[in-house]
Amino acid sequence: MFAAVTHGVLRFSELSSRSRVEGKIHAINGTVGKDIKSNCFVVGIMIRNMASFPIEIEFLEIRTKLGNTVPQDSLKNHKFIINPNTITVTNDHGIDLANIPRGSTIEGMVEFKLKYGAKGSALPYVIEGKKRVVASFNDDGILKECVSMEG
Repeated sequence: MFAAVTHGVLRFSELSSRSRVEGKIHAINGTVGKDIKSNCFVVGIMIRNMASFPIEIEFLEIRTKLGNTVPQDSLKNHKFIINPNTITVTNDHGIDLANIPRGSTIEGMVEFKLKYGAKGSALPYVIEGKKRVVASFNDDGILKECVSMEG
């Protein structure tokens, strides 16, 4: 009898943990990339959904910079659905670098605040954070790699 009750409690706990939304969204890394449409660089944040169901996310704000340069506009109130067990990247608007550091690196950052919840319901959970990024360029000024670190 004790084993059956213990097993039942364990299974209920597992089911409850799997269906809980809180704590299922994680900001993994800051990213840097090249926007081929505008020829600008974009800085963003990589988000992971660790749930087995879709989660709705709304970016309340995202602020980025590379060196001392910031985008002319900033992404606000961007809402989307992230599928189960997937990773997505959300970029801020493009940053037009006047002087690309050829054969060198440039530091930047992404600061964000988002809320999330179950798809189609209220978004009660909030995540905010800051990630540093370091972008490396080759001698031709082409982006080689990006390294992300905690704020």
